[in-house]
Amino acid sequence: MASQADTIHHGLPSAHVIRATRHVVRSARPGAIDPIDKELDVPRIPSDRLSVNQPVESAAPDATLVVTSDPARPLPVGAYTFQLEVVDSAGNRSQPVHARVVVVDNQAPTAIISAPRTVPFGTEFTLSGAESRDVGGGTISKYIWTLIQ
Repeated sequence: MASQADTIHHGLPSAHVIRATRHVVRSARPGAIDPIDKELDVPRIPSDRLSVNQPVESAAPDATLVVTSDPARPLPVGAYTFQLEVVDSAGNRSQPVHARVVVVDNQAPTAIISAPRTVPFGTEFTLSGAESRDVGGGTISKYIWTLIQ
């Protein structure tokens, strides 16, 4: 598996697997980069402000971009291709290189069961898993009920 620190050369793609972070960044205008991390001085952009084929520029020496995720609007699970081009002081532009980032749902859902504490003999009762949740980006697709005792 490729690490997040892989370097991409000559336009060859590399697959990266990341988990969406739970960091909220507010921006004054859509698509703007927020250099808010004073400790690292790294530009950040909220994932919900990214748009396909809409470049995000930062001036040197900011060579990295942190894509943050608001828990209320995370970058959906799926594969994304990012492109980088650089421009030197003479205005010469590099050939584009690409990195493939796969946002994965690797968090198990939480099963929550609602059941009556007692039921009269010979009566039906209802068990419910309706409050179960999947916060990892997926949806619950199956409920598996088992009598264990």
